[in-house]
Amino acid sequence: MNRPSYCSNRTYDRRGRAFGGPSSFRESIEETPEAFSLKLDLPGVRKDELKLEIKDRVLTLTVTPTEERAFVTASSRAWRVGPDIDAENLTARLENGILELTLPKRQPAAPETRNIDIQ
Repeated sequence: MNRPSYCSNRTYDRRGRAFGGPSSFRESIEETPEAFSLKLDLPGVRKDELKLEIKDRVLTLTVTPTEERAFVTASSRAWRVGPDIDAENLTARLENGILELTLPKRQPAAPETRNIDIQ
């Protein structure tokens, strides 16, 4: 499997500054003919503590804990979404500490057939 064009290994500290190193979220990526599935391990994180947004083809996930808890810290992660992804139809679901993002692939436009007048 080729590395999807939407992936970026840029991680941010709680002040929003970029730093190197691995992501603070464990992730797995699967590909089907229709979509990519990105699963993130977020144990202890509640739905109301997550913000997921896309702007200028950059998908950003921000975790903001509503209270101090062990093993849950404020963090953010961003991925560049490639042109082969249908950014208008992304979906997300949080279940049992796993956030699953579905990134559907753009379907190629069917070749347009047009009649040509013969002179």
